[in-house]
Amino acid sequence: NTVRPSVYRVKKESSIRDLEEMIAENMGYPVEGIRLWVFQSRANSTIRPAPIENERDKTIWEVAEKETPLKVFIETIDQSNPSKPLMTYKRDEHNIIFLKYFDATTDTMYYLTHVFLSQDSCIGDVFQYARDKLELPANVPLALYEEVHAGRTDELTPTKHLNDMEEVFDGDIWVIQRSDNTGKCHNSVDEYFRDLNNRITVQFCDKNNPNDPGIQVVLNQKMSYSEVANAVADYLGTEPNLLQFFKPQSHRDIAGYAIKSHFEGTLKDLFMSYGQRTKSPKKLFYLKLNIAIAELESKDHFRCTWLNKHREETVLSLYVAKNVTIAELLEEAKKQIELSPDGSGTLRLLEVYSYRIHRVFSDTVSYHNIQPSMAQQTTCYRVEEIPVEDTQLGAKDFLIPVAHFHQTIFQCFNHPFLFKITEGESLQSVRGRMLERFKDITEKEFEKYKFSLITHGRMTPLSDDFTFNSSDFITNVDKDTKPINEAHLDVFLHSRPWLGLEHALKPPKRSRYTYVEKPVKIHNQ
Repeated sequence: NTVRPSVYRVKKESSIRDLEEMIAENMGYPVEGIRLWVFQSRANSTIRPAPIENERDKTIWEVAEKETPLKVFIETIDQSNPSKPLMTYKRDEHNIIFLKYFDATTDTMYYLTHVFLSQDSCIGDVFQYARDKLELPANVPLALYEEVHAGRTDELTPTKHLNDMEEVFDGDIWVIQRSDNTGKCHNSVDEYFRDLNNRITVQFCDKNNPNDPGIQVVLNQKMSYSEVANAVADYLGTEPNLLQFFKPQSHRDIAGYAIKSHFEGTLKDLFMSYGQRTKSPKKLFYLKLNIAIAELESKDHFRCTWLNKHREETVLSLYVAKNVTIAELLEEAKKQIELSPDGSGTLRLLEVYSYRIHRVFSDTVSYHNIQPSMAQQTTCYRVEEIPVEDTQLGAKDFLIPVAHFHQTIFQCFNHPFLFKITEGESLQSVRGRMLERFKDITEKEFEKYKFSLITHGRMTPLSDDFTFNSSDFITNVDKDTKPINEAHLDVFLHSRPWLGLEHALKPPKRSRYTYVEKPVKIHNQ
């Protein structure tokens, strides 16, 4: 536990004796009932209390060596026995030693007391102070260590005398431990301090939740990847092999590249590898997986959207082998979606570009052939359940791409879709069947929809007596290579004629793209 220090404001030219009188009066002790020990820096970068018996007439500014604030340890008489004076101390004959106790069973360390040892004292004499304070039986074995500096402790021989030690100074810290206990985390004082010296607090945030405040996990800089994963998994209540970690981006507070599970360095190496060398809190992102991390890393990450029968979108993250077919990819998608009980149960994959259907993939196409170019920033892949009426296409049936637009054919919006047409079918028939599909649109509203045939960027409004023919939508070349009921598969539909529905702009229920940047507030002065 830490104790909040008391702060006194005194003039620089005041003497140490004046300071003693001020502190004694404030604490309710006589002046002879307190003794000050000034914290001083040592050559090994530690700070320990040192006596100022012969410097009481010096000014505070001189004792502090022109550094503020001056830090002191205040030794006081026992309040329960105020008539008992302070322990006798002579600089050449005594040393003040501070004692701590390490409890291995609870992995805690705390301050016990301070003692004065004469030069001919046996080091093991301090054990009795611990036994009295902790009420330990005389037969309990104890071990003794010196806290030299951060990361180093030396075990002391209890049978030695103080004058036999190579170095002993006022303010030294000794740590006592039971030697018959097995530690909860550390078995010895040395292990505890080595871990303490490498301790680091890391903030772990959910990659998929931009507003996640994260969890603070205390780790060791020398931990391996697997040890870090085990520690974080305990906090999150999951398995370590179902977690994936990500480095933060250098210019934005979002997840960057994934950290490979076979990373061979330590946690310290990981932070140094991407520049987090400052004292600021370290940060990593995590993602909970539904497959083991080793299996995931052997697969490709395919991001797509699932469009259900209510025209609602959900983002899917699929992990598939690089040599799978579209059919196998869709089987993986089925594990993350809920199909309609009255639906066909068959899925298809579409490539959507600028709110128009770009391609429809057949089940036999290889997965590695469908990746878009980096230039097509608005390209997305959509998984949908094939309507029951589209699963059994007759010899005279074919599917056409349909898109929504407003005023201009280059201003498309909402969800494009495929629609079944029979050779020679009238516009009125198509209108009636399409209205049945749009369950959230009233008949009165649908009457305002204008149908147009879009060919090579030109719009031709359709009259009420228009009849649909495959030659209006499918080229002769495509007809020669496959039947018309398969002519929509594995071709670039954006270069073909399409059916446009012109109506007032009605945005989709949710954005097609998920942005994770935080909003910027601009305050006018």
